[in-house]
Amino acid sequence: MSNRKIDGALNKYSATYDTLSSVYKTWETERKKAILELEAIVKEMNSSEFTDNVTQIVGSGVSVAGAAAVLGGLLLAPFTGGVSAIVSIGGVVAGVAGGITNLTSDKIKENYALSKLKEAEDIILCRSR
Repeated sequence: MSNRKIDGALNKYSATYDTLSSVYKTWETERKKAILELEAIVKEMNSSEFTDNVTQIVGSGVSVAGAAAVLGGLLLAPFTGGVSAIVSIGGVVAGVAGGITNLTSDKIKENYALSKLKEAEDIILCRSR
């Protein structure tokens, strides 16, 4: 093989190497960015989980307090001439409000998780966000 052919092959190899190196550096930069974005999603979801847990505890607490008020109002009804039935009505309202809080919180949590899953999928698959 002549020196000219060898030089041509080396130049072609060198250009291919430069292109591949440039593509790799771009890919590597994008992957590092994606990792940071995925870590941010995890952090957001952990924070959201804490908030959701607090909401669930409050909703459950209100439901329990409502149930106690209903029971107390009914047990005291014979001694209060039925006036304590008002407490029972308040207890029913509190119980329903606590249940609605929990159901709403669950649905919001589900929608949030699905949106974050889609966001993470887009990052992993390098789709525009």
